[in-house]
Amino acid sequence: MNIYVAGSFAGRERIRTEAKALLEYNHNVLSNWYNPEYFVEKAWDKDMGGEVGAAMAMIDTMQIQQSDIVILDTIDPSSTGGSNTETGIVLGLQLSGRHIDLYHIGPVRNIFQTLIRTKRCETWKEFHDEYNWLIG
Repeated sequence: MNIYVAGSFAGRERIRTEAKALLEYNHNVLSNWYNPEYFVEKAWDKDMGGEVGAAMAMIDTMQIQQSDIVILDTIDPSSTGGSNTETGIVLGLQLSGRHIDLYHIGPVRNIFQTLIRTKRCETWKEFHDEYNWLIG
């Protein structure tokens, strides 16, 4: 199963740990933005007139489109809005008839997150307990 994990850069350590757990369950985790060793993340520091940022956004968009599941982590508020955009991409794909399951872990932080009704957990532990059929 292809999984994309979206969240705040402030929560990247937790998200990296959770993504590793998903990999251990033999899922393919497509998102890389939280990984400091990912070559594009290293280039972001130099940005090169916005070209690196544009490439990163396109890679993330393609990874979302290839996903069966997107997990949105809102435990830490986003200071950049990237995860909000990623969620919007998923909601747009869903509205156009594409089936991507969207799971939400953490508090509701904006009105669009209220559209994620049935697959919402407060913590990653609750997610693991509730959806062990998915991850175990």
